[in-house]
Amino acid sequence: MTWVTRVIKFRSVRSTPSRERRAGLGWPTSAGLIGAAQDRWVAALTDLGGRNTLLYYKDRRSGTLDLADADPAALEQFSRTGSIRLTRLFRDVDVRADAIRRVQVIYRKARELLEERGIRAGYLATGIARWDELFLEPAAPVLLRGLTITPTRARHDDFDLTLDDEPEVNPVLLHKLATVFGAVVWRRAAD
Repeated sequence: MTWVTRVIKFRSVRSTPSRERRAGLGWPTSAGLIGAAQDRWVAALTDLGGRNTLLYYKDRRSGTLDLADADPAALEQFSRTGSIRLTRLFRDVDVRADAIRRVQVIYRKARELLEERGIRAGYLATGIARWDELFLEPAAPVLLRGLTITPTRARHDDFDLTLDDEPEVNPVLLHKLATVFGAVVWRRAAD
């Protein structure tokens, strides 16, 4: 009797009823199976631990650049036009020199990641989300906008900064909110 049940199950799984019949019987569609596999894959690959800088950002002495000391008019132009020369963002000579040093480090690391691993790593982050966690201090950038850094000279003493057209909500933050906190984030439909 057990053997017959297995054969029947095997035949019913191997048979391919029409798409309408599958949907009516609650059979998963191939799009549904692919979507579920993709969700499992993303969950397995996404590191939600303390080393993920998209969840636990720290301002480092090099490798990050805070635009809080930037000239407000230049910063407004940068956000409006999407491009600016780095040295035009900072009036103070010492702050400008520090910014150049920091962007040199960012440029080298972003180029290395792109060339060696195919990972785009240059972003302008806007807003920080914080919440309470045991033993960790979460600080997740909320909006990310792709940033292309181009040296203007071989000495790498100035850079053109160019923003992508559209910002995106930090996908790792959305994943953490959904998986750990059960938050559902609705995406606006494209106009």
